[in-house]
Amino acid sequence: EIYTALSQGDLPRAAQAVAAMTAALLPGRRLDRGFLEHVRSGLLLARGEFAEARRAAERSLALSADCGTPNNVALAQCGLAQVLIRQGAFAEAWPLLDEVDRFARDCAAPLVGFVAAIARADGLLS
Repeated sequence: EIYTALSQGDLPRAAQAVAAMTAALLPGRRLDRGFLEHVRSGLLLARGEFAEARRAAERSLALSADCGTPNNVALAQCGLAQVLIRQGAFAEAWPLLDEVDRFARDCAAPLVGFVAAIARADGLLS
C-alpha cells in the first residue's frame, strides 16, 4: 500500500501505512525493520525531509547488509541513491546504482534492475 500511496502522491495515506507497519513490527525482526526504514525513507523523501530520508535509507542499507540479504541490500541501495540524487550528490548515487545493476544482471533480478534504471533516469533528468 505504501508504494501505491507514494506513487499517487498521497502522503497522508503513506504515513498511515508507515505507522501501521511500525505498530506491527515484531521485536528482533531486523530485516523487517530494514524494509520499514526503506519505506520510511521514501515517505520522508516525498515530504522533502532530505536529511531524515538519508538517515533512514542508510539505516535500511545497514540492516539489510547485516541480515545478509542481497536483494534487500540492492533495494536499500536504490532508496539511498534516490535520496542522494534529490540532494544533488550524484557522485555518491551512481556507484550505488552501478552495484545494483551488477546485482540485477548477475542474479537475474530484472525488477531490481528496473528500479535502479528509474532512479538513474530521475537523476539524469534532474
